[in-house]
Amino acid sequence: MTPPSPAPDSQLATTDRRAHTVYECSSCGERFVGVRRCPECNLFMHALGVGGACIHCDEPMLVAELLDGGSATLLR
Repeated sequence: MTPPSPAPDSQLATTDRRAHTVYECSSCGERFVGVRRCPECNLFMHALGVGGACIHCDEPMLVAELLDGGSATLLR
């Protein structure tokens, strides 16, 4: 009989999720990907959702913004 597999490392899952989360500062309005504290205001920011940096302009974008705007092409 084989022993049960160890539980996945929750620290790794949290780090991966945080790295793909877009945060926005409530004070200055700046957005960052994977950064939880605003470098300018030194305040913790609000998580907006899953996203990343735009490949064209390097601005933080939410996946929901890409899908709602109709600018994303989905493969079937």
